[in-house]
Amino acid sequence: MSLTDRRVRGLRDSWVILGGGGLLNPWCWNEVIVPLHERGNRLVAWGIGHHHDDVPEFRYRSGTAGHWRDSLASYLQDYPPKTFSLCGLRDQSPDLAGAEHVQYVPCPSCLHPAFDGRYPIRHEHVVYEQSVLDSIPINGPRRGNLGDTPLESLLSFLGSGESILTNSYHGAYWGLLLGRRVVLYEPWCTKFALMPVELPAANADNWRRLLPGVAAPVGFLEDCRRRNTEFGQSVLAAMDNHEK
Repeated sequence: MSLTDRRVRGLRDSWVILGGGGLLNPWCWNEVIVPLHERGNRLVAWGIGHHHDDVPEFRYRSGTAGHWRDSLASYLQDYPPKTFSLCGLRDQSPDLAGAEHVQYVPCPSCLHPAFDGRYPIRHEHVVYEQSVLDSIPINGPRRGNLGDTPLESLLSFLGSGESILTNSYHGAYWGLLLGRRVVLYEPWCTKFALMPVELPAANADNWRRLLPGVAAPVGFLEDCRRRNTEFGQSVLAAMDNHEK
């Protein structure tokens, strides 16, 4: 269900699993997560993460986001992990690695069987865009991230490139799951600074020079799936113990 659904807003004394990406932002935290916590719900963060940016369309109420990189310094103060009964974050950084009550749990889309498919390489590179931003000024096969395109079709497109240039979080994440080389085009929010694999940041002038130094990840899909499976077992155990 959507976070704006009345059934979510009215929940009390329930187990609530929250997923779907960059939910650790001012709107989601103040308008949804804190109220759910205050109504006695037991919250599970499953593969969620930090999202602060300077894009006007994403601003909370009438305020401005400020310098998005600066917000990383107060991550754990702004979004205390103990708000959740289990806290599985898709983000990784030195500060989070040693944080109490935090587990690294990447986005569970990795469990989709479409990632077991074979996607032959047909292009030197493809471009996958965050559609609310200006178009990436690099020639090549391209696709945006809006719409209801089946995941199999998106993975076929991403997998058709030997390399992927993207300013979309999931464009980068899914590309890594497919074992492709990924280059970020002008990262624009905190989630790119917290990805589990460090990726080069490019612009229209230097992206070709960066490609030779980019390596495709090995074993990333298997690791992400293992972490999600283990976290799921922890969630079931916590719910079962609560009922006893």
